Amino acid sequence: PDFGAHMKAFMFNAWKDLGAKIRINSVYRTPERQAELLREYNANPSGKARPGTRSYHLYGMAMDFNPTLKDGKQLGKSFNSSVDEWVKSGIVAAGERVNLYWGGRFSRNYDPIHFDFRNVAVSINSLSSLVTSQNMASAPNRVDLA
Repeated sequence: PDFGAHMKAFMFNAWKDLGAKIRINSVYRTPERQAELLREYNANPSGKARPGTRSYHLYGMAMDFNPTLKDGKQLGKSFNSSVDEWVKSGIVAAGERVNLYWGGRFSRNYDPIHFDFRNVAVSINSLSSLVTSQNMASAPNRVDLA
């Protein structure tokens, strides 16, 4: 639930401060969908970021998106826009200002359309522990209000 508030703050700041609009492509993914994306990547990796086998998307704590800037320019999929374009747009700063981690900073898998919650939930292992401790194993991005 905390990730949703960070995403909303990012999108609001991008709109208010930059005049940018954010179109969300993907947030939570089932393990089956993540495996499907990995198979698609392995069959044709051209121009795509490699989906992780352990991803914050599996916990509903990652977002893939495309921003449309105030001037109408859309920053595109993974390899269509440079790091410099993303940084100069202000989109990266808008996300990092609310403690999201930008996928353009990945050391091996440039993925600028991605923000995740690793600055708060530091590792996938800690996420797994958190999900288990909160008894959310069947639906990790849901809260049991019972």
